[in-house]
Amino acid sequence: MNKYKNIKAFSLIELLIALALIGILVSLASQMSNGLAKKTANGAYRLLVKDISQARTFAGDPSLPYSSILLIPKDGGSNSDWLKGWEIRANSPSGQLLHSQSSFETDSVSITSNEFSKTTPMFFSKKGYANKTGQFTSKHTPCGQNTPSYIITVAKSGLTHTKKESCTP
Repeated sequence: MNKYKNIKAFSLIELLIALALIGILVSLASQMSNGLAKKTANGAYRLLVKDISQARTFAGDPSLPYSSILLIPKDGGSNSDWLKGWEIRANSPSGQLLHSQSSFETDSVSITSNEFSKTTPMFFSKKGYANKTGQFTSKHTPCGQNTPSYIITVAKSGLTHTKKESCTP
């Protein structure tokens, strides 16, 4: 009598197929995660560029009675952290809020600037000129070789230039 005849188990082929399927699922999940990270970083920088342009448009609007328009990070972030969102305000005693961008509610993107902060905000004159040249960096955190980093340069003319780079920590 064969004592192994009634033992039920997986064959080697069945185990290999199961491992292959698990490997495929892990690979797909990783690719989807990287794709979402790229879209978040891409969306953050696009919103910032759009709002820089919007602040410049507000500044040049002759119907608005303000001498200049400020673009400042929202409260709650560090001095140079723009991830909590930003505001476009009139440079007047009332500091009227003209536009507000909410937080991105994620730890996977960072937006920083060494030149523009709460204490030294970006502002645009009535002619649409920026107070100074500066840069913003929008990148996925933690950096990976397949995630982009965006460098947004604001010239004194008020125009922006965006450069896409590979993300470096």
